[in-house]
Parts: sequence; structure tokens; C-alpha cells
Amino acid sequence: FMDEDPLTDETDLVGFRLTRSAAEQRAKYAGKWAAHEEKAQRQWDAFARKMRWESGAPPCDRNALVHNAEFKELVFGGIPHKWRPTLWKTLSGATELQAAHERSYYSTLVRASFRESSAISDCIEMDLYRTFPQHPLFSEGATTPESMIPTLRRILVAYSLRNRSVGYCQSMNSIGAWLLLLIPEEDAFWVLAAIVESICPLYYTHNMLGCQVDLRILRELLVRVFPAHMSRFEEMGVSLSLLCTKWFLCQFINMLPTTTCLRVWDSFLLFGTIITFRTAVALFRLKEKQFSTCYNTLELIQQLNALPKGMFNHTRLFKEIQALPDITHEQLLPLAQKFGREIKEEMDEIHRCRDVDQLVKLSKFRKSELKALWNSFSDLEHADRSTRGSVVLNMGQFEHIFASLVPGWQPNTPAMDQLFRIFDQQGDNRIDFRELMTGLSLMAKGTLEEKLHRVHPSRFSSRLPLFIFVCSLL
Repeated sequence: FMDEDPLTDETDLVGFRLTRSAAEQRAKYAGKWAAHEEKAQRQWDAFARKMRWESGAPPCDRNALVHNAEFKELVFGGIPHKWRPTLWKTLSGATELQAAHERSYYSTLVRASFRESSAISDCIEMDLYRTFPQHPLFSEGATTPESMIPTLRRILVAYSLRNRSVGYCQSMNSIGAWLLLLIPEEDAFWVLAAIVESICPLYYTHNMLGCQVDLRILRELLVRVFPAHMSRFEEMGVSLSLLCTKWFLCQFINMLPTTTCLRVWDSFLLFGTIITFRTAVALFRLKEKQFSTCYNTLELIQQLNALPKGMFNHTRLFKEIQALPDITHEQLLPLAQKFGREIKEEMDEIHRCRDVDQLVKLSKFRKSELKALWNSFSDLEHADRSTRGSVVLNMGQFEHIFASLVPGWQPNTPAMDQLFRIFDQQGDNRIDFRELMTGLSLMAKGTLEEKLHRVHPSRFSSRLPLFIFVCSLL
């Protein structure tokens, strides 16, 4: 079996090996790209002179740039490649983020990462060589001095230590590696942080809530623009969420051709996910006629998967993006709020069924009791949501609720502190519904032997407090 589109020895702007068809497309558009880049460079040079940039290089002050209409128009037209390292860091907000920390912050995290051994670091390790297997610097065959694998490992593990609530999510490896192809290591770390924490909040969490919301918004936008096609997709059982998730999580990395993807990223780091929506809708509009010729589900899925891959003509794509009706944050906010509520309700129902079914086996409560308790627990306005999906309580919240449920127990007492630690089976200083219910079940319906087994003596400084505490549970 021979590859229908084999790799060639030619590489693109950031070092990816080109397939034969990609090399042909590059040759086809080389003249247009050169003319576009030459024109763009003249416009940027004129703007630099007008703004009196020292040595013609862009400044690192984001506020001085993002409110300038002419600058935003230039970014939309594409940033000169030599200025991308500086401007990507500035536009993303990474420069300001880094300035808010000690100069040694990243190096301290890197030193700590050498000692890190966890499920997260294991997951990162598994993804390293899967990231860009066709790029010489990220392939298993890369020699040690040239390989970017150790660098990618450092920024991903360091970020997992910086933001333990996120840790690591697949697609962060692609973003980190993509950034390393253009900017230095520490800058790549800070741009990654800016993307995860500010530009795409809640995308890379356990439940990817932000990404789920945006995928539903995209579907709504496509229904408005292509109602007939979207109706046909649904009739054929095609899920856009499955097909487009990587568009949002990776921002088209390794999906759009590199030259086109670079232009999308220029605008993405300035305008945020608005450019992701506009790019997605523009891709559908440019390939609209091809959907009409698909007569079965497999053929349609193949067309949708190929949607971004053949978009070598980035000038045409951006003309289409510009021609689209305005898509603004203000317009999308009501949709985001609506879909956010819907998704949370759906997730709550999934978690309720999971938790109740498990607790019927783990606790001594009846299913009807657990359902009623779960509903009350999930409605707590002052509780938080954990990355595990369930509502969780911290120490203060637990004390308040437990004291109201069980007369005689007072907050801010040593006994309450000991009880919290016993209920907190995972030892993460938070109590979820399952931990609360198994603990209450033990107190209300457990045998003395079960209570003694749960209350491990190592939690107490002497036998007398242990004895008093166990008696209080009877």
C-alpha cells in the first residue's frame, strides 16, 4: 500500500515537511504570497515610521497598540514573520502577565518540574512524540541537541505546576509546540498561559466547558447562515461538535496550511475567539457547493474533515472573513449564557445519575433519599464546582452546612476540623457529594466497627481524643 500523498523533502515556513500536494499548492500560490508579503511589509514599515518605533521594531506595550484602528487593520492583513515573536507575545497579553511575576518565576517552575512525577506528567510524556510527528524537531528521530521535545516537556510540566486546577489537557501540547517553532521557550510558556487563562478561559478544564459552549455557538451561527445544509447534516447524523472540536482547542494548528494558520493566529491573539468563529464560518461558506454533492454520511464527513486542509489561498479566506456580517462579543454573550446554562444542566444530570448510582452501593441511603439530597446539594449557591464535575465544599462551607444538618455540632471547633478531614477521603481539602454522603451514611447508619475502621488513629494525637471523637459519632 502506497501513500497517496507522500512527504517530500521540502519544508514550509516553520519547518514542517510538505506532502507532494502541499508542495504543488505552495508553488501555485508562491507569487501571490510574495506579492502580499511585500505589500504588507511596506505598510508595516510606513506604520512603524509614523509611530516612531525605535529601530523599526514594534514596542511591547499592548495598550499602545490594541486601541489603534490602523494597527488592528494591519494585524488582520498579517504580521511580518520577523515581527511575530515580539507581537505574538505582546498581543496575547503574555508580556503583562510575565511582568506581574518575579523574573525567576519560570526557572523556579522548571526546577520544580524535574522532581514532578504524577499522572499529569505521565500524560504529558505520552503526548510529546504524538504532537508533531512529521516535524523534524519533534519526531522521535530528532537528535538530542536539535530536538524540541525536552523544551516542550519543560513548558507543559511547568504550566501544570503553575495552574493545578487545569494541569494538562490534550491540545495544550500542540499549542506549546506551535509556539516553540516561532518564539523562545520562556515566551512560549507565557503565551500558553495567556491563552489558557485569558483568551480561551475554561477551554482546557476537565469538562472543557468553554469549548463546549463555543461549539454550540458555532452551530447556531451556521444554522443562521446555512439553514438547509445544517438541516441536512442533522438528518445524516453528522456531529459538528466532534468534527470541529480541534478547530477550537488547537486554533487550526496542523489543520490549516501553515501560512494560512499563521495569519489566523496573528488575528486570534489580538481579537480572541471571535476570529475562530469567523474563520470557521468562512471555511463553510467557501466550500458550501461541495456539500451539495455529498450523498452519504461518510462522504460528507470526509469533506468536512478536509475543509481547512486545502485552504492555501489565505488571501481568499481573509476576504471571506472580512465579508461576513459582524460577529461581536456583545452579540455572542446571550448565546454563551444560554448554552452555558444548558450544558451545566446536562452535566448536572449526568453527575447526578453517576453519583446516585454509585452511592446506592457505597452508602446505606436509599436511591430516593440520595436523589433528594443531591438536588439540595447541587443547589447550594455558596458551593463551588470542581474539575471532577460535582459541587464541592471547602472547610468553611462544610462546617456551616454540617452544623445546620446535625444539631450539637458547632463550627470552628477541633471536632469539626477532625470530621472534615475524615470526610475528605481524597485529601484535597474539598468535599464532594460522594464524600459527604458516604460520611453521613457512616454516621447515621454505620456500625461501630465501620466507624472505627474509617477513623484511622493516625489522625489523632492521642487515644483519648480518638475515643471521645468516635463516641460523638455514635
